[in-house]
Order: sequence, then structure tokens, then C-alpha cells
Amino acid sequence: LVSFELDWSAAHIEAAKAVLDGTWTPTARWRGLGPGGFVKMTTASPDLPAEVAAEMAVAEAAIVAGTLNPFAGPLRDQAGVEKVAAGTTMTENEIKGMTWLVEGVQGTLPTG
Repeated sequence: LVSFELDWSAAHIEAAKAVLDGTWTPTARWRGLGPGGFVKMTTASPDLPAEVAAEMAVAEAAIVAGTLNPFAGPLRDQAGVEKVAAGTTMTENEIKGMTWLVEGVQGTLPTG
């Protein structure tokens, strides 16, 4: 009911400015939601109930503020198997290497 968009424009602008001023170096950029981030919550379906849209806006603001971490446990996969224990948080490498979908997400990941 909601789409997420990857927007790399901030990274491209930063890199271009750094090239122009002679300070550019290759570096990994890992940013999520929020100002300067690469992920934007967009395109809400008209079928999305207003109260759900409001809850999502609150959650998005909490993620940006750093008070909600969507990769903190407990997290289970689609089969109900605990993947992240309560009180722990996935590392950056674990997030990048995720090969499972969270419980409640419909669909499958490509294999191969």
C-alpha cells in the first residue's frame, strides 16, 4: 500500500562537489530515511486508511529521529523462526546480507 523509493541524488551531488574541490575519495555511503538519506517513503495508495497512514508517518519520524530501529529484535521470518533476538539489533553487515523476509511480509525473494 506504500512504496519506498531510492533517491541517490544527494550522494551524486556530494560526490560532484567533492570532485570539483579536489577532496573526493571513494567511500561507502549507508543512509536510510531522513534528510540527506537515500530512502524516501512515497506513493501511498488511496486505499490506505488514514489512521494507518498516520501511524506510518509517526514510525517514519521515529526512525529518522533514531528512536525506532526496524532492525531491532525480536524479529521473525515468514515461517515464524526467530532471526533476531529481543534486546539485540542487526549489524550493518547482517542487514546488507539479509536473505529472508520479515514475518507478515507477503512475497518471496529471488533465488540464485
